[in-house]
Amino acid sequence: MEPRTITVHSGEQTAELEIYPDLGMPTFLQQLDSLHFLPSSSCWFVVDGQRVLLESEEDIDTHLKENTAVWLVSRGAGRASTALIDLYLPNSFAEQFLNIYRRFRFQRSRSPPQSYIRLDRELIQTASDFLMTCKPASLASARDWVPRDIARQMEGHTVKEFLVILLEWFHSSTTFVKTTPCVRCGSVTVSQSNTVQPTEEEKRVGVRNVELHRCQTCHADTRFPRHRDPTAIIANGRRGRCGELSILFTTVCRALGLEARLVTDLNDHIWTEVFDDALGHFVHTDPCENTVDTPLMYEKGWGKTQQLVVAVGMNHCTDVTPRYTEHYERAVSDPRWPRRYVCHVFTSRVGAYVQSRVTINDADQERLATFVRRDLTALRHGALERDDSGEYRPRQSGA
Repeated sequence: MEPRTITVHSGEQTAELEIYPDLGMPTFLQQLDSLHFLPSSSCWFVVDGQRVLLESEEDIDTHLKENTAVWLVSRGAGRASTALIDLYLPNSFAEQFLNIYRRFRFQRSRSPPQSYIRLDRELIQTASDFLMTCKPASLASARDWVPRDIARQMEGHTVKEFLVILLEWFHSSTTFVKTTPCVRCGSVTVSQSNTVQPTEEEKRVGVRNVELHRCQTCHADTRFPRHRDPTAIIANGRRGRCGELSILFTTVCRALGLEARLVTDLNDHIWTEVFDDALGHFVHTDPCENTVDTPLMYEKGWGKTQQLVVAVGMNHCTDVTPRYTEHYERAVSDPRWPRRYVCHVFTSRVGAYVQSRVTINDADQERLATFVRRDLTALRHGALERDDSGEYRPRQSGA
């Protein structure tokens, strides 16, 4: 049999190798080991984005054609190759892919695009925020906080009708923080561009970062911790911005038995969606703006040019951009984000990440999957009942 030339990649190393399939696996493995790359006994073989098993002469002949590129991928979570960035592995690799990617532990021949890194960071942050809404302690705190007369109004109302009632109470019981008064003199402060690390005590209650606000009178700095734990948000006066309020409202909905998820435009806003079985899709709900089912508000009222909008739920992470824009093709072609199929790969991995960290039985798993399928069907076929009255108010929170 004629020799074949293949290209072998491992981390930052690349080499051409002339192989003879008819000489069998022992010779092939010896050739790999001679390259001083990964030990052949501790790696996976990846070709065209798929893991392949090379165990015999027939396997080599089938998978390693002339000019084939082969990536040697370590079985340990601490190393990966360019294949994990540019050539995507099947779903069975989801958790390992995510663990490697989110920590940016690459052995690579080139850096990943900044849009990949940004998308990964934003999705992981939203997924982490959603997981906060699933904690038993968070759900218990939310149930204790919601008045019984509000909870009882679930009976006799559709989900959408109840959301209007619930959101009205929620909006009147929370405070959107536009500015933080000076802790020393009470005067107006101005947000500084930098943030500082939370204290150990703040970390224990889920604070991710702390904003600094400088007083215009006495020049003292006031700290504004950004809470992510619903229990801590309630304990600290139910104050915050869209992050805190959306996390808290999503937790309240889940505590009352509604199927709620977090939605982010991956830019500067986050809100909630709740599934309405009667409508057959998730309903837009913005706790900062006190609005229900007005998804085009951001585009028509705020004047935003929507880009990628992503929802994170119990067993999924999915692109819901069509609900929030009348210009979907323009939104998904924005050069600040990866191409559509790359975004799909990332969202599917983040969905697997969330699902691996929550407890859900088979019946609920199937029920949720049905909800998501119905919602995606409505999105793809334009079967959404959206308010097109033209009355979209400008931004109230943060305006």
